[in-house]
Amino acid sequence: MSLRPFPLFLRPLAVAAVTITAVSLFVAVLHRQSPASSQPMAARSFVLWLHGLGDSGPANEPIRTFFSSPEFRLTKWSFPSAPQSPVSCNHGAVMPSWFDIYEIPVTALKLSQLSTIITVVHTRELHSDFTNYQESPKDENSVLKAVQTVHAMIEKEVANGVSPENIFICGFSQGGIENFATY
Repeated sequence: MSLRPFPLFLRPLAVAAVTITAVSLFVAVLHRQSPASSQPMAARSFVLWLHGLGDSGPANEPIRTFFSSPEFRLTKWSFPSAPQSPVSCNHGAVMPSWFDIYEIPVTALKLSQLSTIITVVHTRELHSDFTNYQESPKDENSVLKAVQTVHAMIEKEVANGVSPENIFICGFSQGGIENFATY
């Protein structure tokens, strides 16, 4: 009994069938996917990025592309935009600003006064000097308001299950100063 030769026009189909079968087995065996879930995976970490004076949150989003390693796969990113506010050191020009800047440069004395005010916010203790700052035309109420805004964003992420140790506040320029003012 002799075998009939395989028709020439069917050879490409046979090769295609073998190729498709081999690729399917390769994908199924070597690259197993976890079953699809209707619920998105919860973030394990949170990065809050605060932009600089006059900038916006969306303009800073490309920074995220520098953090493409697998460790950042379950990281939630937030790039909020500061409210439009008049900025004293810029002659009252309205621009995105986390807080008002009264003068440039900011002196060491000014930073120490700001540090005292922030301590009041964190400890919720009323220092006798605090009333002097509130009456000053150069008070830092806008900084305190921005700090409270950042705290609210952080508290929301903690409520969503992100561990406080895995929350990172970053920023550039005025956003960096807000970062230091917050914690």
